[in-house]
Amino acid sequence: MDLREAKKYGGIGAILSLFGGIVPYIGIAITIAGIILLLLAVKKISEAVNNQEIFKNYVIYFILGIIGVIAGIAVFLVYTGYSILPLLKEEMGTGFKLIKKFFIGLFLALAVYWVFGVIGAIYYKKSYDAISHHTKVDLFSTTALIYLIGMATVIVFVGFIVVFVAKVLEIVAFFSLPETT
Repeated sequence: MDLREAKKYGGIGAILSLFGGIVPYIGIAITIAGIILLLLAVKKISEAVNNQEIFKNYVIYFILGIIGVIAGIAVFLVYTGYSILPLLKEEMGTGFKLIKKFFIGLFLALAVYWVFGVIGAIYYKKSYDAISHHTKVDLFSTTALIYLIGMATVIVFVGFIVVFVAKVLEIVAFFSLPETT
């Protein structure tokens, strides 16, 4: 089956999703466009190799990622909102209390995101391991393993660097796809 479109969509989508955030004003739109291209690429690979589990697992990863971000933001806003409002009525000593509440809220939000991220990374790994198996591009399995390790270590912040490395490898993996299976 033909993988040319998947190769283009995946490679370009991986680049846009990784580097879109550094573009002022339109970075979010670029990142979203990249994510959509990645979804299309994985869908095309799934269809080409006749394995719907590849796309299904990727969609689960994608949805868990969205839920993790939304839940993390909600936890942060709820915790800091409810805990900071009473402090704003006090006059003395609120600076340290506000900073403390902010960082506790940030940690709780990160913990919530982390839980969803690790579970999502397991589905990401399942999807990319299957792509690797069907296309014989071992870099997909390597990318998935590094991504899973990165998400597992995000809670200690070093994981963000590891996830970045995995996302760079994802670009290379997509551009390494053969033209046909």
